[in-house]
Amino acid sequence: MSATIKCTQCGAQIEITKALLHEIEEQVKDRVWEEAAKAAREKAIADVSVEMKDRENQASELREQNKALTGQLLELNKSIRELKSQEERRALEYQKRHIEAIDKFRVELAKTLCE
Repeated sequence: MSATIKCTQCGAQIEITKALLHEIEEQVKDRVWEEAAKAAREKAIADVSVEMKDRENQASELREQNKALTGQLLELNKSIRELKSQEERRALEYQKRHIEAIDKFRVELAKTLCE
């Protein structure tokens, strides 16, 4: 029993020899492999594209977080400087009062001794 195919143009039955059958099978197999490879490449490209976009988004988020944290750090440093300045002023004011109290005590002591 020989294999035949029907011509799509004229409708005639054409006998397929083993050689022709093998050639057609190879062409079909090659085409299927090419299509599968193309589909695999397209899927790989799409997957990599999604991964790259995700990494870009992640990097952007990290930059935004870094910017926000840098701003917070600058504000904290400013607050620390202000607190140090206030503490220095307080210490100087305390020293000034202490010196004034000592001077006042000396003046009063001198007055008392002179009397």
